[in-house]
Amino acid sequence: GGPDVVEVMSALGVFSGSPHGSISMASLDLLLSYNDFLELDSGKGQGKGEDAVFSLWWPLLLGLSTRVGDARHDVRTKALEVLYAILRTRGHAFSGHTWAVIFKGVLVPMVDSARTDDSQQVRSRYPSEAPAETIDPSSWLSMTGASVLDVIISLFKQHKGKGLAEILLGDLLALLESFVCQKEEGLARLGIRGMDSLLTTLWDLERDEEGPTHNTQHHRGSSPRRVGPSLEEDLVCKSLCRSMTMNLCLDF
Repeated sequence: GGPDVVEVMSALGVFSGSPHGSISMASLDLLLSYNDFLELDSGKGQGKGEDAVFSLWWPLLLGLSTRVGDARHDVRTKALEVLYAILRTRGHAFSGHTWAVIFKGVLVPMVDSARTDDSQQVRSRYPSEAPAETIDPSSWLSMTGASVLDVIISLFKQHKGKGLAEILLGDLLALLESFVCQKEEGLARLGIRGMDSLLTTLWDLERDEEGPTHNTQHHRGSSPRRVGPSLEEDLVCKSLCRSMTMNLCLDF
């Protein structure tokens, strides 16, 4: 028989970390091709079902997550593209529990690279100044951080209906709050951008769930309006209040 699929993908993951950029990029392209191959071959039992997430996809997802922290801008950008493509096309088959594991073990850890970025970052000279961010390919924070948050929030939006709000919203808010509430301006900017995107996503989803008749008069026998804030609203309000309280006296 031929080589085991997991072994092949693991090998490609190793090659994606090659010091030679051409080898890294070619390996990532092949990983994306394997995603297409497994889609076509799913009728033979490869890459299908919840068990496949951990036996087949988990090593690949972890490898790509690690590669998103690569020092080379083109490599980490390609790794993020491949990771998002796989999760976007495969995610419909994953349960809410599996998505929670993917968020906590694969997606959220990618953001740690922002905390370890030691490249030179811009800083406001006075509170009302908003200088342009650094355009430095070596800077993970300014060149990749926003894209990673966009992927995380996009996947959360796509699969929120599987109970992800109850499982993950508190953790996501705490992550963004931890970025906002510290002294490094670049991290704070990234956290504010992510917070804005997440809250906009929640607002859009709430409007979609309520439908066009939300403001119409309720008739006898209709469901009563919800009294008091929802769990999501409570979490968001508390997080925003903490963030504002801790940052009102900062100089940027």
